[in-house]
Amino acid sequence: MVDFINKSLTMEEKILAHAQKLLLCYGPKRVTMDDVCFGLGISKRTLYQYFPGKRELFHESLKGYYGRLQEDLDRIASKNADPMERILKMYAYIFSVLNRHSAIVILDLKRQYPRSFNEFTQLKAHFIEHCTVPALNELLQAGYVQSQLKPLLLAQLFDHHIEALVNGVLPWRGQQDLIEYYEHMILFPLKGLLTSKGQQSWEKTWAKHREMAIESLKVP
Repeated sequence: MVDFINKSLTMEEKILAHAQKLLLCYGPKRVTMDDVCFGLGISKRTLYQYFPGKRELFHESLKGYYGRLQEDLDRIASKNADPMERILKMYAYIFSVLNRHSAIVILDLKRQYPRSFNEFTQLKAHFIEHCTVPALNELLQAGYVQSQLKPLLLAQLFDHHIEALVNGVLPWRGQQDLIEYYEHMILFPLKGLLTSKGQQSWEKTWAKHREMAIESLKVP
């Protein structure tokens, strides 16, 4: 996350970064323009020189945030040649992001900020199409998972499970809950789909990546 105190940032960048921090902690419904001004030590007049209203400020702040999330996921996908390693690391990253958010953020967007919620939906679609499905296809073609696997369907199920967390259908109260959900939603289904060849690779290599992924979720 951008350090909004960094003096090299422009005032507009500081405003966006601080608004983002507040949004992710408390949700759009609970953050006011006064909160943004107070945190930065600026007047409302200064704030309105850059953003005409709360809706515009929050949209631009979240748009930048979604862009960085997509870049991070694309980077993980491009840096890891092994498809199982990619999947484990990408979803561990997603769960670590959830661990830093208020569970109410996406619900607020869905109810009151449809444009920002639509961009969030586009981010999920990009991740499924360009990250998860290609990795699952590689596992399938290499004979590591059962031949009946339908990559798009499994990717959509992963997304549906995570959406239940995001929307508050499945309650979670912190790090340990998310680790358990990560294992039950992602790890256990993947392991259950492995062929004997896949099981050998799991024992040899992928189990280590699993442990690394779990450890990454423990970072505050």
